[in-house]
Amino acid sequence: LLNEEKHQLEAQPAGEPANEKVEEILAVEEEQAINSQTQEFLKNELLKKTLEDFEHEQIQKAHDQIKNEQEK
Repeated sequence: LLNEEKHQLEAQPAGEPANEKVEEILAVEEEQAINSQTQEFLKNELLKKTLEDFEHEQIQKAHDQIKNEQEK
């Protein structure tokens, strides 16, 4: 149904008033695409932060281990 109404809008000659329902559907689809991109971006940022935290933790453990070895 969405695609059918979308095709009706795209098939209209230029200058004719567009179907409000189709414009509304297109606006919703655009918003959903933006939301999806935002979610993907935030997920990637969280993964980067998690990896950075993990790397920092591993470096700290290595430093602590070296320090302990040197104290023996």
